[in-house]
Amino acid sequence: MFTKKNLTLLAVLIILAAGAYLYSGPFQNWRDSRKKEDQKNFLAAINMELVNKIEVTTNKGEVHTIIKEGGTWRAEPDKWPAEQIIMDSLEKKLTNVISEPELDIASLNAGNKVNFEVDEANGLRVKLFQWESNEVANFIIGKVTSDYQGTYISRDNDDKTYKVKETFVRVFDVEGWRDLTITNIGGAVDTAVFKYPNQEVEITNIPDSRGEVYWRSVRPYAVRLNKEKTEAFVNAAAKLEAIAIPAQDSENAGFGAPSLQIQLKGDGVDETLIIGNKNQGADEYFIKRSNDNKIYLITKDNRDGLAKQIVDLR
Repeated sequence: MFTKKNLTLLAVLIILAAGAYLYSGPFQNWRDSRKKEDQKNFLAAINMELVNKIEVTTNKGEVHTIIKEGGTWRAEPDKWPAEQIIMDSLEKKLTNVISEPELDIASLNAGNKVNFEVDEANGLRVKLFQWESNEVANFIIGKVTSDYQGTYISRDNDDKTYKVKETFVRVFDVEGWRDLTITNIGGAVDTAVFKYPNQEVEITNIPDSRGEVYWRSVRPYAVRLNKEKTEAFVNAAAKLEAIAIPAQDSENAGFGAPSLQIQLKGDGVDETLIIGNKNQGADEYFIKRSNDNKIYLITKDNRDGLAKQIVDLR
């Protein structure tokens, strides 16, 4: 016969057993389900192939936008060609993140967002669009992880901070989105004409009357040129990159009366560079191509490397 004490102990054992069952069974299942729901990738439904507009807002309120047209990303508002290497990397990194079924959770506490720089005051807000007007993602990029192998991200109305396995620092450097390439001539240049305000100089390595190939001046007088010096100039002019992109103001750039025009010619090559004024307050010069209205800036050293006389190439 059970005593009152034994019944009490039995009741306690039943309660403990029931608690252990609930913890190891239904409660644990609920917690695991909740954890999986928390870790679910909120970007997983996006098809990166359909994303054709990306808008980034800095913590200073500056908005930068790129739009994909005909397979090419261009920076707004003037549809400046975006740097292809950066765009390829951006698409690849976003695709990798989107493909992950779950995201690692770095913190469940909204108060920690500032530490991960995924708050409005520190992070970069990123919006992805399909068909330009259909917003499919809106999240904030924070700082890189301590191992430099990932990035923290979060979103509005979500206390959690997530850790993705990609670094976004370079691809979301919005100041570097615009392509700084001025010339990228793939064909062989065999002639260059320097048009100064009061003089024209022409050099070539087209075979002479005896079939010999060597760099020489044609005008204003004929003389053999140094091969290494001349080819150094040709290579610099054929693969020229800007240091910055200024305001697109042709009048202030001085292209109405340029200090120098350089025409590069060859098989399938006909490109003219126009060098304008010195940028006020800096050792840099305005430059553009004759068949393109885009204005760039190059250093004084770059400019001096292009502005050649015959004596410089002998």
